[in-house]
Amino acid sequence: MDCKQVRNYLAMYLDSELGPETTFEISQHLESCEACQKLADRETQLETKIKGILTTPHDNDDLIWTRAVTKAVSRSRTGLLGRPVWAIAAVLIGVLGVSYFLLPWAGHRELDLAAAVSSEHVEFLAKSERTYAISGDEVAIESYFKGHLTPQFSVRGLDNSDRKLQGGNLCNVSGAATAHLLFSVHHEPVSVFWFERESLTNFPDVKSRMVSEGQSFHCKVDGKQFYVYVTDDAMVCAVGSVTPAEIQSVVDELVMAQ
Repeated sequence: MDCKQVRNYLAMYLDSELGPETTFEISQHLESCEACQKLADRETQLETKIKGILTTPHDNDDLIWTRAVTKAVSRSRTGLLGRPVWAIAAVLIGVLGVSYFLLPWAGHRELDLAAAVSSEHVEFLAKSERTYAISGDEVAIESYFKGHLTPQFSVRGLDNSDRKLQGGNLCNVSGAATAHLLFSVHHEPVSVFWFERESLTNFPDVKSRMVSEGQSFHCKVDGKQFYVYVTDDAMVCAVGSVTPAEIQSVVDELVMAQ
């Protein structure tokens, strides 16, 4: 994919609106093209800035809204041929316009699962002391999760020269129980989450996307790579600041190990 194609799709890429193959191709292009990466960074910064402005509450927000509605309603009592209709229309158009054009910047743009696991990943890394419910060898880690989650899963054979399994915890993400495994991939932390397949109902965005696009897909969340794969009985996803190929490799090899 060349620069022109990437820039045509960049907005949809940043909004996680593309299929897995296109998302993967754009991610690879951004890794090798400094100009396109800078453009993507500027777009992300602008989005973050606008999101911050629109989501920051102000003391007089309610007062301004109340005055606008009161003024429109009071004018409506003078009849339909005068200014009341314009006033009401102006309020409605203003509200709908903001909702349609601006709120997507301020709202929850990332996929629900991606945003949820990214938050869990960031919160865990931010702890002054990273403590694991279980760490050590693969057998000990598997034994810990046995009985807590179904189906059972194996983590054997996942370590190599570039990837190390640090440890794991049992946690709850958006009401769904999951195993949280932390890997070090080229010295970058990558969180992998193993859910039961039934947990898809807790994440309607991902559930609908899976129906239309298949078993897996990539996207970016908070500047990090995200990848999810759904099997017959489990949903496995990963998030971290590594390449799309590396994030996919961790998940795919974990799935293949079962």
